[in-house]
Amino acid sequence: MPKVLGSLSSATIHARNRYELCYRTQFMKQFLLIIFLLLSTFVNSQTVRKFTRALKEKYPQKESFTADGIWIYYPHSVPEELDFPVLKRLKPSWTFYKVSLTNHLDSHILESECVVFFDASSKELILNEPIWFGGLCRDFYKKFIGIKVKKNELQQFADEFEQILLFGSDEFVDSKIVNASEITYNLVRVKSNGIYRIIQISFDSQSIIEIKDQAAPTLEVIDVIK
Repeated sequence: MPKVLGSLSSATIHARNRYELCYRTQFMKQFLLIIFLLLSTFVNSQTVRKFTRALKEKYPQKESFTADGIWIYYPHSVPEELDFPVLKRLKPSWTFYKVSLTNHLDSHILESECVVFFDASSKELILNEPIWFGGLCRDFYKKFIGIKVKKNELQQFADEFEQILLFGSDEFVDSKIVNASEITYNLVRVKSNGIYRIIQISFDSQSIIEIKDQAAPTLEVIDVIK
């Protein structure tokens, strides 16, 4: 009988040790997760601060100016980071923000949501003006030339690019063609009027080589970025 009791006591100790080990392991996992989240939050907040500072410097408030189509950033607009997983994987240092900027053109004042490209490593900032303002922003879309997109990521990339393309406008994509050689967006303002503009991304060996803006239905080339 004492031998049986001793055996039970050993089993109990073993079970307790296993429980404590599992508890410690689980605790460490949760602790490391919290540390990771805190570090991520800190890094993101630092990046947002850098971005906001760069935004204020490039599009500052002015007491007086000649209104010739300039954009101004007013601090009441809080930047919001956009989630583009494929672009983030392709270009880890790139971040895209949604932010409201105000355009002044003579007596016309219009606030519009815009996408702004920011590279925290170089502090480069490029505004993507809404497509209604002046078509494709060459400096902004030039950044996409040379990007290599894997075949299995083409559809998601096309969806992310579409969001960027239409930001701040009331236009929409009526139809979209996605294949290994090109992505084509057929843009519409009023459904009953049909397609008025075609944006085409061309690929060579999975790399973007050209972004073309064409008028429909004539297919007159408005702009080519390469």
